[in-house]
Amino acid sequence: MDAELFKKVVPYHCLGSIWSQRDKKGKEHLAPTVRATVTQFNSVANCVITTCLGDRNVTARDRARVVEHWIEVARECRVLKNFSSLYAILSALQSNSIHRLKKTWEEVSRDSFRIFQKLSEIFSDENNYSLSRELLIKEGTSKFATLEMNPKRAQKRPKETGVIQGTVPYLGTFLTDLVMLDTAMKDYLYGRLINFEKRRKEFEVIAQIKLLQSACNSYSISPEEHFGAWFRSLERLSETESYNLSCELEPPSDSASNTLKVKKNTAIVKRWSDRQAPSTELSTSSSCHSKSCDQLRCGPYLSSGDLADALSVHSAGSSSSDVEEINMSFVPESPDGQEKKVGDCCIIRVSLDVDNGNMYKSILVTSQDKAPAVIRKAMDKHNLDEDEPEDYELVQVISDDRKLKIPDNANVFYAMNSTANYDFVLKKRTFTKGAKVRHGASSTLPRMKQKGLKIAKGIF
Repeated sequence: MDAELFKKVVPYHCLGSIWSQRDKKGKEHLAPTVRATVTQFNSVANCVITTCLGDRNVTARDRARVVEHWIEVARECRVLKNFSSLYAILSALQSNSIHRLKKTWEEVSRDSFRIFQKLSEIFSDENNYSLSRELLIKEGTSKFATLEMNPKRAQKRPKETGVIQGTVPYLGTFLTDLVMLDTAMKDYLYGRLINFEKRRKEFEVIAQIKLLQSACNSYSISPEEHFGAWFRSLERLSETESYNLSCELEPPSDSASNTLKVKKNTAIVKRWSDRQAPSTELSTSSSCHSKSCDQLRCGPYLSSGDLADALSVHSAGSSSSDVEEINMSFVPESPDGQEKKVGDCCIIRVSLDVDNGNMYKSILVTSQDKAPAVIRKAMDKHNLDEDEPEDYELVQVISDDRKLKIPDNANVFYAMNSTANYDFVLKKRTFTKGAKVRHGASSTLPRMKQKGLKIAKGIF
Protein backbone atom coordinates (compact mmCIF):
# COMPACT_ATOMS: atom_id res chain seq x y z
CA MET A 1 0.00 0.00 0.00
CA ASP A 2 2.74 2.44 0.97
CA ALA A 3 4.74 1.82 -2.20
CA GLU A 4 1.74 2.30 -4.48
CA LEU A 5 0.76 5.53 -2.74
CA PHE A 6 4.32 6.85 -2.88
CA LYS A 7 4.60 6.07 -6.59
CA LYS A 8 1.44 8.10 -7.20
CA VAL A 9 2.81 11.19 -5.43
CA VAL A 10 3.15 14.12 -7.83
CA PRO A 11 6.61 15.45 -6.85
CA TYR A 12 5.93 19.14 -7.40
CA HIS A 13 2.98 18.90 -4.99
CA CYS A 14 5.63 18.60 -2.27
CA LEU A 15 7.00 22.08 -2.99
CA GLY A 16 6.68 24.40 -0.02
CA SER A 17 4.79 26.98 -2.07
CA ILE A 18 2.08 24.37 -2.80
CA TRP A 19 2.06 22.14 0.28
CA SER A 20 1.89 25.20 2.53
CA GLN A 21 -1.42 26.27 0.99
CA ARG A 22 -3.29 23.00 1.55
CA ASP A 23 -5.29 24.06 4.61
CA LYS A 24 -6.39 27.44 3.31
CA LYS A 25 -10.00 28.01 2.43
CA GLY A 26 -10.66 27.01 -1.16
CA LYS A 27 -7.32 25.17 -1.42
CA GLU A 28 -8.46 21.88 0.08
CA HIS A 29 -8.04 20.20 -3.31
CA LEU A 30 -4.28 20.83 -3.43
CA ALA A 31 -1.76 17.97 -3.24
CA PRO A 32 -4.24 15.06 -3.08
CA THR A 33 -1.51 12.48 -3.70
CA VAL A 34 0.53 13.77 -0.77
CA ARG A 35 -2.56 13.83 1.44
CA ALA A 36 -3.10 10.16 0.63
CA THR A 37 0.32 9.26 2.04
CA VAL A 38 -0.48 11.35 5.12
CA THR A 39 -3.70 9.41 5.66
CA GLN A 40 -1.89 6.10 5.26
CA PHE A 41 0.81 7.10 7.76
CA ASN A 42 -1.82 8.07 10.34
CA SER A 43 -3.79 4.87 9.68
CA VAL A 44 -0.74 2.70 10.40
CA ALA A 45 -0.01 4.57 13.63
CA ASN A 46 -3.66 4.30 14.66
CA CYS A 47 -3.65 0.57 13.91
CA VAL A 48 -0.74 0.03 16.29
CA ILE A 49 -2.33 2.04 19.10
CA THR A 50 -5.76 0.46 18.68
CA THR A 51 -4.49 -3.12 18.71
CA CYS A 52 -2.28 -2.47 21.73
CA LEU A 53 -5.02 -0.79 23.77
CA GLY A 54 -8.26 -2.14 22.31
CA ASP A 55 -9.03 -5.14 24.54
CA ARG A 56 -9.46 -4.11 28.19
CA ASN A 57 -9.51 -7.74 29.36
CA VAL A 58 -6.04 -8.56 28.07
CA THR A 59 -3.30 -8.98 30.68
CA ALA A 60 -0.07 -6.97 30.62
CA ARG A 61 1.81 -10.08 29.46
CA ASP A 62 -0.54 -10.63 26.52
CA ARG A 63 -0.40 -6.95 25.64
CA ALA A 64 3.40 -7.21 25.65
CA ARG A 65 3.08 -9.96 23.04
CA VAL A 66 1.14 -7.52 20.84
CA VAL A 67 3.89 -4.92 21.30
CA GLU A 68 6.50 -7.54 20.40
CA HIS A 69 4.51 -8.39 17.29
CA TRP A 70 4.55 -4.76 16.16
CA ILE A 71 8.27 -4.54 16.84
CA GLU A 72 8.70 -7.56 14.55
CA VAL A 73 6.52 -5.87 11.91
CA ALA A 74 8.68 -2.76 12.23
CA ARG A 75 11.80 -4.87 11.73
CA GLU A 76 10.25 -6.41 8.64
CA CYS A 77 9.49 -2.91 7.34
CA ARG A 78 13.16 -2.12 7.85
CA VAL A 79 14.17 -5.19 5.84
CA LEU A 80 11.79 -4.11 3.08
CA LYS A 81 13.12 -0.53 3.34
CA ASN A 82 9.66 0.81 4.06
CA PHE A 83 10.74 3.76 6.20
CA SER A 84 7.28 5.31 6.17
CA SER A 85 5.47 2.50 7.99
CA LEU A 86 8.57 1.85 10.08
CA TYR A 87 8.41 5.39 11.37
CA ALA A 88 4.64 5.21 11.91
CA ILE A 89 4.96 2.04 14.02
CA LEU A 90 7.82 3.42 16.12
CA SER A 91 5.98 6.70 16.64
CA ALA A 92 2.88 4.86 17.81
CA LEU A 93 4.85 2.66 20.22
CA GLN A 94 6.44 5.79 21.65
CA SER A 95 3.19 7.72 21.86
CA ASN A 96 2.16 8.73 25.34
CA SER A 97 -0.70 6.24 25.58
CA ILE A 98 1.60 3.23 24.99
CA HIS A 99 4.88 4.61 26.29
CA ARG A 100 3.43 4.98 29.80
CA LEU A 101 2.34 1.32 30.14
CA LYS A 102 5.07 0.29 32.56
CA LYS A 103 3.74 -3.19 33.30
CA THR A 104 3.40 -3.96 29.62
CA TRP A 105 6.94 -2.89 28.75
CA GLU A 106 8.33 -4.89 31.67
CA GLU A 107 6.90 -8.02 30.01
CA VAL A 108 8.47 -7.27 26.61
CA SER A 109 11.37 -9.63 25.93
CA ARG A 110 14.89 -8.32 26.06
CA ASP A 111 15.57 -9.23 22.44
CA SER A 112 12.47 -7.41 21.20
CA PHE A 113 13.27 -4.35 23.25
CA ARG A 114 16.83 -4.30 21.91
CA ILE A 115 15.49 -4.43 18.34
CA PHE A 116 13.07 -1.64 19.21
CA GLN A 117 15.91 0.54 20.49
CA LYS A 118 18.02 -0.20 17.43
CA LEU A 119 15.22 0.73 15.06
CA SER A 120 14.50 3.91 17.03
CA GLU A 121 18.11 5.01 16.58
CA ILE A 122 17.47 5.32 12.85
CA PHE A 123 15.34 8.38 13.53
CA SER A 124 17.51 9.77 16.32
CA ASP A 125 17.93 13.55 16.35
CA GLU A 126 21.68 13.17 16.91
CA ASN A 127 23.67 15.31 14.46
CA ASN A 128 20.54 16.74 12.89
CA TYR A 129 19.01 13.33 12.12
CA SER A 130 22.00 12.54 9.96
CA LEU A 131 21.64 8.76 10.38
CA SER A 132 18.22 8.54 8.72
CA ARG A 133 19.39 10.77 5.87
CA GLU A 134 22.60 8.86 5.30
CA LEU A 135 20.70 5.59 5.41
CA LEU A 136 18.23 6.83 2.81
CA ILE A 137 21.07 7.90 0.52
CA LYS A 138 22.91 4.61 1.04
CA GLU A 139 19.94 2.29 0.54
CA GLY A 140 17.62 4.43 -1.55
CA THR A 141 18.41 2.68 -4.81
CA SER A 142 20.20 -0.41 -3.48
CA LYS A 143 18.75 -3.89 -3.91
CA PHE A 144 18.71 -4.92 -0.24
CA ALA A 145 18.69 -3.46 3.26
CA THR A 146 22.06 -3.37 5.01
CA LEU A 147 21.21 -2.93 8.69
CA GLU A 148 23.57 -4.94 10.87
CA MET A 149 20.94 -5.55 13.54
CA ASN A 150 18.83 -7.67 11.20
CA PRO A 151 18.91 -11.39 11.97
CA LYS A 152 20.88 -13.49 9.51
CA ARG A 153 17.73 -15.04 8.11
CA ALA A 154 16.40 -11.59 7.29
CA GLN A 155 19.67 -10.71 5.58
CA LYS A 156 19.81 -13.88 3.50
CA ARG A 157 16.15 -14.26 2.56
CA PRO A 158 15.96 -11.52 -0.12
CA LYS A 159 19.25 -12.57 -1.68
CA GLU A 160 18.33 -16.26 -1.75
CA THR A 161 14.91 -15.64 -3.28
CA GLY A 162 16.26 -13.06 -5.70
CA VAL A 163 13.65 -10.51 -4.61
CA ILE A 164 14.85 -6.96 -5.19
CA GLN A 165 13.27 -4.35 -2.95
CA GLY A 166 12.48 -0.73 -3.54
CA THR A 167 12.45 2.04 -0.96
CA VAL A 168 9.52 3.89 0.58
CA PRO A 169 10.93 6.98 2.32
CA TYR A 170 9.46 8.93 5.19
CA LEU A 171 7.93 11.68 3.05
CA GLY A 172 7.98 14.13 5.94
CA THR A 173 11.71 14.55 5.43
CA PHE A 174 11.21 16.01 1.97
CA LEU A 175 8.14 18.06 2.90
CA THR A 176 10.00 19.67 5.78
CA ASP A 177 13.04 20.43 3.64
CA LEU A 178 10.94 22.03 0.92
CA VAL A 179 8.85 24.11 3.33
CA MET A 180 12.00 25.30 5.12
CA LEU A 181 13.57 26.06 1.76
CA ASP A 182 10.55 28.06 0.63
CA THR A 183 10.57 29.95 3.93
CA ALA A 184 14.28 30.71 4.09
CA MET A 185 14.92 31.76 0.50
CA LYS A 186 13.19 34.40 -1.59
CA ASP A 187 11.74 33.69 -5.02
CA TYR A 188 13.34 36.85 -6.40
CA LEU A 189 16.56 38.76 -5.70
CA TYR A 190 17.32 42.46 -6.03
CA GLY A 191 13.94 43.28 -7.45
CA ARG A 192 12.71 40.79 -10.03
CA LEU A 193 15.73 38.55 -10.64
CA ILE A 194 14.78 34.87 -10.32
CA ASN A 195 16.55 33.16 -7.44
CA PHE A 196 18.04 30.24 -9.37
CA GLU A 197 19.86 28.97 -6.29
CA LYS A 198 16.49 28.33 -4.62
CA ARG A 199 15.19 26.60 -7.74
CA ARG A 200 18.31 24.44 -7.90
CA LYS A 201 17.91 23.31 -4.29
CA GLU A 202 14.22 22.54 -4.85
CA PHE A 203 15.13 20.54 -7.95
CA GLU A 204 17.62 18.44 -5.96
CA VAL A 205 14.91 17.41 -3.48
CA ILE A 206 12.32 16.76 -6.20
CA ALA A 207 14.85 14.71 -8.18
CA GLN A 208 15.52 12.53 -5.15
CA ILE A 209 11.78 11.88 -4.75
CA LYS A 210 11.50 10.86 -8.42
CA LEU A 211 14.52 8.57 -8.10
CA LEU A 212 12.99 6.79 -5.10
CA GLN A 213 9.68 6.48 -6.93
CA SER A 214 11.47 4.67 -9.74
CA ALA A 215 13.09 2.34 -7.19
CA CYS A 216 9.62 1.45 -5.86
CA ASN A 217 8.94 -0.40 -9.10
CA SER A 218 11.26 -3.12 -7.79
CA TYR A 219 8.67 -4.27 -5.26
CA SER A 220 6.75 -7.42 -6.18
CA ILE A 221 4.47 -7.89 -3.18
CA SER A 222 0.90 -9.02 -3.69
CA PRO A 223 -1.68 -7.34 -1.43
CA GLU A 224 -3.55 -9.51 1.07
CA GLU A 225 -7.24 -8.71 0.78
CA HIS A 226 -8.22 -10.12 4.18
CA PHE A 227 -5.60 -7.98 5.90
CA GLY A 228 -6.67 -4.91 3.94
CA ALA A 229 -10.29 -5.36 4.99
CA TRP A 230 -9.28 -5.78 8.63
CA PHE A 231 -6.94 -2.79 8.47
CA ARG A 232 -9.63 -0.50 7.05
CA SER A 233 -12.24 -1.65 9.56
CA LEU A 234 -10.25 -0.72 12.67
CA GLU A 235 -11.73 1.87 15.01
CA ARG A 236 -10.02 5.23 14.88
CA LEU A 237 -9.00 6.52 18.33
CA SER A 238 -8.30 10.16 19.04
CA GLU A 239 -5.31 11.05 21.18
CA THR A 240 -7.61 11.80 24.12
CA GLU A 241 -9.49 8.51 23.73
CA SER A 242 -6.30 6.46 23.51
CA TYR A 243 -4.82 8.16 26.57
CA ASN A 244 -7.99 7.65 28.63
CA LEU A 245 -8.04 4.00 27.61
CA SER A 246 -4.39 3.69 28.56
CA CYS A 247 -5.14 5.14 32.00
CA GLU A 248 -7.92 2.58 32.46
CA LEU A 249 -5.46 -0.22 31.76
CA GLU A 250 -2.78 1.19 34.04
CA PRO A 251 -3.79 4.08 36.33
CA PRO A 252 -1.35 7.03 36.31
CA SER A 253 0.06 6.14 39.73
CA ASP A 254 1.20 2.77 38.40
CA SER A 255 2.91 4.11 35.30
CA ALA A 256 6.25 5.78 34.85
CA SER A 257 7.13 8.29 32.19
CA ASN A 258 10.71 7.09 31.97
CA THR A 259 9.96 3.41 31.35
CA LEU A 260 11.61 3.42 27.95
CA LYS A 261 15.26 4.36 28.00
CA VAL A 262 14.99 6.03 24.64
CA LYS A 263 16.27 9.51 23.98
CA LYS A 264 13.78 12.34 23.76
CA ASN A 265 12.40 13.05 20.34
CA THR A 266 13.84 9.82 18.95
CA ALA A 267 10.72 9.27 16.94
CA ILE A 268 8.06 11.33 18.64
CA VAL A 269 6.64 14.39 16.98
CA LYS A 270 3.39 15.80 15.85
CA ARG A 271 1.23 13.83 13.52
CA TRP A 272 1.00 14.72 9.87
CA SER A 273 -1.62 17.32 9.13
CA ASP A 274 -4.69 15.29 9.94
CA ARG A 275 -7.43 17.86 10.37
CA GLN A 276 -10.38 15.55 10.92
CA ALA A 277 -10.40 16.31 14.64
CA PRO A 278 -8.31 18.92 16.50
CA SER A 279 -7.56 16.53 19.33
CA THR A 280 -6.40 13.61 17.23
CA GLU A 281 -2.86 14.77 16.61
CA LEU A 282 -0.50 11.96 17.44
CA SER A 283 3.11 12.70 18.16
CA THR A 284 5.32 11.62 15.25
CA SER A 285 8.63 13.10 14.05
CA SER A 286 10.09 15.57 11.67
CA SER A 287 13.25 15.63 9.76
CA CYS A 288 14.63 18.98 8.97
CA HIS A 289 18.25 18.14 9.23
CA SER A 290 21.72 17.49 7.78
CA LYS A 291 25.17 18.83 8.26
CA SER A 292 25.31 22.34 6.86
CA CYS A 293 23.09 25.34 6.38
CA ASP A 294 24.48 25.59 2.87
CA GLN A 295 22.60 22.42 1.96
CA LEU A 296 19.44 23.59 3.73
CA ARG A 297 19.73 20.76 6.16
CA CYS A 298 19.87 22.68 9.46
CA GLY A 299 16.82 21.81 11.49
CA PRO A 300 16.29 23.90 14.63
CA TYR A 301 13.68 22.88 17.11
CA LEU A 302 10.70 25.15 16.66
CA SER A 303 7.79 25.79 18.95
CA SER A 304 4.26 26.47 17.73
CA GLY A 305 4.17 29.64 15.71
CA ASP A 306 7.71 29.59 14.31
CA LEU A 307 8.40 30.26 10.68
CA ALA A 308 5.47 32.58 11.09
CA ASP A 309 5.77 34.51 7.88
CA ALA A 310 5.17 31.29 5.98
CA LEU A 311 4.52 28.66 8.59
CA SER A 312 2.01 28.53 11.42
CA VAL A 313 1.76 25.38 13.50
CA HIS A 314 -1.51 25.16 15.41
CA SER A 315 -2.10 23.25 18.60
CA ALA A 316 -4.36 23.61 21.60
CA GLY A 317 -3.96 27.12 22.98
CA SER A 318 -1.81 28.48 20.17
CA SER A 319 -2.80 31.59 18.30
CA SER A 320 -2.07 32.62 14.75
CA SER A 321 -0.46 35.88 13.69
CA ASP A 322 -1.40 38.02 10.70
CA VAL A 323 0.70 35.84 8.51
CA GLU A 324 0.36 33.19 5.87
CA GLU A 325 -0.70 29.91 7.44
CA ILE A 326 0.80 26.51 6.78
CA ASN A 327 -0.77 24.15 9.28
CA MET A 328 2.18 21.81 9.06
CA SER A 329 2.72 19.40 11.89
CA PHE A 330 6.11 18.09 10.82
CA VAL A 331 7.93 20.77 12.72
CA PRO A 332 8.97 19.30 16.07
CA GLU A 333 8.44 21.02 19.36
CA SER A 334 11.36 21.62 21.66
CA PRO A 335 11.24 19.30 24.68
CA ASP A 336 11.30 22.23 27.09
CA GLY A 337 9.04 24.44 25.05
CA GLN A 338 11.86 26.62 23.78
CA GLU A 339 13.71 26.88 20.52
CA LYS A 340 17.15 25.34 20.18
CA LYS A 341 20.27 25.96 18.16
CA VAL A 342 21.19 23.05 15.93
CA GLY A 343 24.55 22.98 14.20
CA ASP A 344 25.59 26.47 13.14
CA CYS A 345 22.19 28.03 12.52
CA CYS A 346 18.86 28.79 14.16
CA ILE A 347 15.63 30.62 13.42
CA ILE A 348 14.60 33.71 15.37
CA ARG A 349 11.32 35.61 15.38
CA VAL A 350 11.50 39.35 14.87
CA SER A 351 8.63 41.80 15.39
CA LEU A 352 8.53 45.58 15.09
CA ASP A 353 8.54 47.84 18.13
CA VAL A 354 5.05 49.22 17.57
CA ASP A 355 1.90 49.31 19.69
CA ASN A 356 0.33 46.34 17.92
CA GLY A 357 3.59 44.46 17.40
CA ASN A 358 2.00 41.04 17.36
CA MET A 359 3.16 40.24 13.82
CA TYR A 360 6.58 38.68 13.59
CA LYS A 361 8.79 37.35 10.84
CA SER A 362 11.09 34.35 11.02
CA ILE A 363 14.74 34.95 10.18
CA LEU A 364 17.39 32.32 9.57
CA VAL A 365 20.54 33.22 11.52
CA THR A 366 23.86 31.49 10.89
CA SER A 367 26.99 31.54 13.02
CA GLN A 368 28.49 34.05 10.58
CA ASP A 369 25.77 36.70 10.73
CA LYS A 370 26.59 40.00 12.40
CA ALA A 371 23.91 42.30 13.81
CA PRO A 372 23.73 44.62 10.74
CA ALA A 373 23.15 41.64 8.44
CA VAL A 374 20.39 40.22 10.64
CA ILE A 375 18.78 43.66 10.97
CA ARG A 376 18.81 44.00 7.18
CA LYS A 377 17.12 40.59 6.82
CA ALA A 378 14.44 41.63 9.31
CA MET A 379 13.94 44.94 7.52
CA ASP A 380 13.49 43.15 4.21
CA LYS A 381 10.90 40.84 5.75
CA HIS A 382 9.00 43.80 7.26
CA ASN A 383 9.23 45.83 4.01
CA LEU A 384 11.34 48.60 5.53
CA ASP A 385 13.23 49.14 2.29
CA GLU A 386 13.50 52.92 2.62
CA ASP A 387 15.35 52.82 5.95
CA GLU A 388 18.94 51.89 6.73
CA PRO A 389 20.11 49.15 9.16
CA GLU A 390 21.92 51.85 11.13
CA ASP A 391 18.51 53.31 12.02
CA TYR A 392 17.56 50.20 14.01
CA GLU A 393 18.79 48.04 16.85
CA LEU A 394 18.03 44.40 17.65
CA VAL A 395 16.71 43.52 21.11
CA GLN A 396 16.00 40.02 22.43
CA VAL A 397 12.91 39.76 24.64
CA ILE A 398 13.88 37.38 27.45
CA SER A 399 10.81 38.10 29.62
CA ASP A 400 8.29 40.88 30.22
CA ASP A 401 10.79 42.81 32.31
CA ARG A 402 14.09 41.60 30.85
CA LYS A 403 15.52 42.49 27.46
CA LEU A 404 18.92 41.98 25.90
CA LYS A 405 20.26 44.52 23.40
CA ILE A 406 22.49 42.92 20.77
CA PRO A 407 25.68 45.03 20.37
CA ASP A 408 25.93 46.90 17.07
CA ASN A 409 28.53 44.69 15.39
CA ALA A 410 28.16 41.51 17.46
CA ASN A 411 27.68 38.02 16.10
CA VAL A 412 23.98 37.48 16.81
CA PHE A 413 24.23 33.68 16.93
CA TYR A 414 26.63 33.84 19.89
CA ALA A 415 25.47 37.09 21.49
CA MET A 416 21.85 36.00 21.99
CA ASN A 417 20.58 34.27 25.12
CA SER A 418 20.15 30.67 24.00
CA THR A 419 18.20 29.64 27.12
CA ALA A 420 15.35 32.06 26.41
CA ASN A 421 12.80 32.05 23.61
CA TYR A 422 14.17 33.38 20.35
CA ASP A 423 11.87 36.42 20.27
CA PHE A 424 13.39 39.69 19.07
CA VAL A 425 12.18 43.24 18.54
CA LEU A 426 13.45 45.60 15.85
CA LYS A 427 13.57 49.02 17.53
CA LYS A 428 14.07 52.40 15.90
CA ARG A 429 17.17 54.10 17.27
CA THR A 430 16.95 57.44 19.03
CA PHE A 431 20.01 59.43 17.96
CA THR A 432 21.49 62.42 19.68
CA LYS A 433 22.49 65.27 17.42
CA GLY A 434 25.44 64.31 15.23
CA ALA A 435 25.56 60.75 16.51
CA LYS A 436 24.09 59.28 13.37
CA VAL A 437 26.60 61.08 11.15
CA ARG A 438 29.55 59.58 13.03
CA HIS A 439 28.01 56.14 12.92
CA GLY A 440 27.23 56.51 9.23
CA ALA A 441 30.88 56.91 8.28
CA SER A 442 31.14 53.15 7.90
CA SER A 443 27.47 52.46 7.35
CA THR A 444 28.00 50.94 3.91
CA LEU A 445 30.43 48.30 5.13
CA PRO A 446 27.89 45.96 6.77
CA ARG A 447 25.69 46.08 3.67
CA MET A 448 28.66 45.26 1.45
CA LYS A 449 29.46 42.27 3.62
CA GLN A 450 25.84 41.24 3.60
CA LYS A 451 25.66 41.38 -0.17
CA GLY A 452 28.83 39.36 -0.51
CA LEU A 453 27.39 36.70 1.77
CA LYS A 454 24.28 36.47 -0.35
CA ILE A 455 26.29 35.92 -3.50
CA ALA A 456 28.50 33.32 -1.87
CA LYS A 457 25.80 31.37 -0.07
CA GLY A 458 22.77 31.87 -2.24
CA ILE A 459 21.17 34.12 0.40
CA PHE A 460 20.88 31.31 2.84
